[in-house]
Amino acid sequence: MTTNVAFRNPRTGQIKEVKVGWSWTLFFFAGVLGFPLFLRKLNAWGLLFLALWAVNALCQCLMTDPVMKSAALLGYGAILIALKVWIAKRGNQLTAENYLDSGWEFVDPQSEGAKYAKAKWWPEAGLAETLLKYVELQKRHALTA
Repeated sequence: MTTNVAFRNPRTGQIKEVKVGWSWTLFFFAGVLGFPLFLRKLNAWGLLFLALWAVNALCQCLMTDPVMKSAALLGYGAILIALKVWIAKRGNQLTAENYLDSGWEFVDPQSEGAKYAKAKWWPEAGLAETLLKYVELQKRHALTA
């Protein structure tokens, strides 16, 4: 089951949806010069993928030893796969955080989708809220007892 969460820009009224969970778009295309990351305004991550591509291209052009070229390409491939898996897993969360940092808001913060997203993306926040509610209940119980 896929869950999408809607964010609204309070200045323009523009609404964008972010999927909760794995991003196939980032998994398949983040390695293409970081293009989808730049589209999501995740510029630092886009630059990382772009720099990784540039270093690999430079190494392949400058190295003359075929064994060293193969080793460099293998290392690049391993790093790229690891980064793509990580960014596919966390990319939607990073996108949501970027929206919130830029002043966007949840369209409906009390919706089931928003609650699910908050619990999935920021479990420590949900834990803190639960702990505060528990402490409040304990204080009320102590006052009535």
